Amino acid sequence: MKIRSSLRITSTLALLMMVGSVVSTALAYRWLRQATELELFLIDLQGDIFERSQLRDEYLLTGRQPSFQRWEEKSAEIGRHLKSLSEVELSPANAILLARMNQKFKTTMELFPRIVALRASLSGGDPAGTPTSRIEQRLVHQVLVDAYLLSDSTKLLLFDVRNHTIDSRNKLLLLLVLSTLIMGLVVTSSAAYVNVLLSRRVSALKDGTTILSQGAFDHRIPASGDDELADLAREVNRMAEELKQSYGRLEAANKELEAFSYSVSHDLRAPLRHLTGFVELLDRLDSRGMDEKARHYLHVISGSAKKMGCLIDDLLSFSRMSRGEMMKQSVDLQQLAHEVIKDIAKGLPPQRTVRWRIGELPVVTGDHAMLRLVLVNLVANAVKYSNNVEAPVIEVNSLSGEKGCFTLYVKDNGAGFDMKYVDKLFGLFQRLHSSEEYEGTGVGLANVRRIIGRHGGKTWAEGELNRGATFYFTLPNEKET
Repeated sequence: MKIRSSLRITSTLALLMMVGSVVSTALAYRWLRQATELELFLIDLQGDIFERSQLRDEYLLTGRQPSFQRWEEKSAEIGRHLKSLSEVELSPANAILLARMNQKFKTTMELFPRIVALRASLSGGDPAGTPTSRIEQRLVHQVLVDAYLLSDSTKLLLFDVRNHTIDSRNKLLLLLVLSTLIMGLVVTSSAAYVNVLLSRRVSALKDGTTILSQGAFDHRIPASGDDELADLAREVNRMAEELKQSYGRLEAANKELEAFSYSVSHDLRAPLRHLTGFVELLDRLDSRGMDEKARHYLHVISGSAKKMGCLIDDLLSFSRMSRGEMMKQSVDLQQLAHEVIKDIAKGLPPQRTVRWRIGELPVVTGDHAMLRLVLVNLVANAVKYSNNVEAPVIEVNSLSGEKGCFTLYVKDNGAGFDMKYVDKLFGLFQRLHSSEEYEGTGVGLANVRRIIGRHGGKTWAEGELNRGATFYFTLPNEKET
């Protein structure tokens, strides 16, 4: 089965469980709310019945007509409550209690007005023990009994509803706990399933790709099954086979490049040496017979030959930067920068003064000779392009860069460059100034980028015309990685 299908089934099951849990919880909450509302309703009804009893007793003691009027108002309110209560769905036992409440309420509504009417018919009142007095006593006794039974039935109904509310609340809590446990079980089971299904095979893929990245292109990853991971393993194996073939072609191309480099180093240098030598012989032999223009031509030919020799040297150096083995060691860039600046400063004319600023530079791990060449190229460029500045200032410093790497820069206040051409700076033979203004072959910055790239860093630059330039590069901080 495809992993996607397995995950879809697991997700659908978890979603159905969640929906079921939500629906069940909503129904239980609805029952709980209804029971709570009924309980509050009965509490209000019980309060009205108690207040009605107080008004009844007040009338029986004082005979005041306002008490009876208020009793009638409270009775009408209780009647509306009982009518509303009859519309609620109750259990059979509670329905019997409600029927008794309605009966006793109806009885009190009939008897108490009779007592009031009987008292009103007596103008001077009857002495105790007369038939009228005895009738009143029996009526009062009956009213009190029915009122008590009404109140007692209301209390019993309230007690039962309260128990039902507590039961509903417990059921809701139990349902929530069970839903949480079931959801947790489903999620845990799904996670365990995915872990068993994926973890080992993903680890095998990771280990296999790590081995392939180290150059073991003959290694193959087990690709059993018909799911996505098996498809991915087969695709990685196919790519490994293509890499193996490409690597073979690359080795053959490198051998051809080495042969070409040897040819450039020997076959092209010999004609240049001959050309330079014959130009010097002509200049010495026939210098008196040549006019100024002819001697100028000879000097131009000699200079071009020397420039071509420098270009060949730079090309060979650039080629070696990509193929030479790196000898990694601990390199103190602070000390290396001082050495490079000291060597470059020796070659400056006596009348030229450069103000050097060297900040705190880190100790890194890398190829000492290659990193020296980086600083030589960047510092020499800064000196060269500050040639027309009255007070040149060149700074070599570091920044608090990204985690896991050092960020360093070389800054000058020289000719600078237009930022719209920044992408050309590190290209081979790319120059933003003419050779008449500033000499060079356009290979130095390409070498810098290649060396820093081989160290796992990156390069970039910022500048402004006639306001100087800053060249940045990063190197890994192996203590943080």
